[in-house]
Amino acid sequence: MKRLMEAVVLGAALVAAGGAVAEIPAPTVKSLGHTLAEYRDSRVQVVASWRWAEAHPRSRWIFLDTWVSPTSNGSLEINREDISLETPDGQRVDLASQGRLAENLPDLRMVLMQARVLHDPIAPYFPGVRYFEAFRFFTVPGRHVTFDSVGLGPMTLAYGDLFFESPTGSFAPGVYTLVIRNRNVNVRLPFALG
Repeated sequence: MKRLMEAVVLGAALVAAGGAVAEIPAPTVKSLGHTLAEYRDSRVQVVASWRWAEAHPRSRWIFLDTWVSPTSNGSLEINREDISLETPDGQRVDLASQGRLAENLPDLRMVLMQARVLHDPIAPYFPGVRYFEAFRFFTVPGRHVTFDSVGLGPMTLAYGDLFFESPTGSFAPGVYTLVIRNRNVNVRLPFALG
């Protein structure tokens, strides 16, 4: 919000002075490492790691260790249906359901334990965050309650694993795009798998 207000104030000052209107800064996407990337715009910052997916090529299931925070003083709500994965051929893969995950990935606990060893340290990319909220879209069956949305306020960070199942039986090498889209955000975070 602060950046948006600065852009509006600067634009008003330029118009008053007879100059051109300033534009709101474009979103930025940058690599933070071999399996880590960041998306940032005036509303939201997203950092995602696909390290587990990279270590398990041709798997039927992948997950992205994903962290999201507002970049302004506003609030955001992210719902399960707002999140998808775009395949290299442009096909949309929706976030898996808890039921589908429990049914088709029977040893989820083991996968998460293995992944813990591979986790990238992501929290340092979010300085100033004071409140942490887990994405509760997925859980080990029988362990916790799942939710279909997460709310984020100023200085709040949501984090968690986002699971996707390949419609073809495996995730072939190529450039995929994590998409988070609703009326407040339009995140497109591309990453190379394989």
